[in-house]
Amino acid sequence: MQLIITEKDNAARRIAEILSEDSAEVERRNGVNIYRWGDKRVVGLSGHVVGLDFPDEYNNWRDVEPVELIDAEITTEPTKQNIVTTLEQLAGRASEAVIATDYDREGELIGKEAFQAEDGIRDHRKQNRRPDRACQIFLDYR
Repeated sequence: MQLIITEKDNAARRIAEILSEDSAEVERRNGVNIYRWGDKRVVGLSGHVVGLDFPDEYNNWRDVEPVELIDAEITTEPTKQNIVTTLEQLAGRASEAVIATDYDREGELIGKEAFQAEDGIRDHRKQNRRPDRACQIFLDYR
């Protein structure tokens, strides 16, 4: 199965409409829309799905020198657990994942967070990163 991950649900719906030629069906899992046709699944995030923070020992800013934060470990915590759970379920069955987030810095970060939210996909799945082709698909259908 090919899994396509977008930055937001309306982008997932639009990509599914275009690539499936309006034949995609919608399935809701954990409150998240999954657009499916053939062996393809498209899921939209809701922006950032994980939050970044420092460990508890850095929470009292009066006791921490800013220089200490440079090498401090950064922890991640899901902010949208239902979306992360859905990604884990889909990624476990995917043979390929396409990160189709916005072509800007924030989109890149959101895509990276989604990719890292499911550890298994990062380790053994093919990564397809072709923003030039994604942009071309949309231009062809305008």
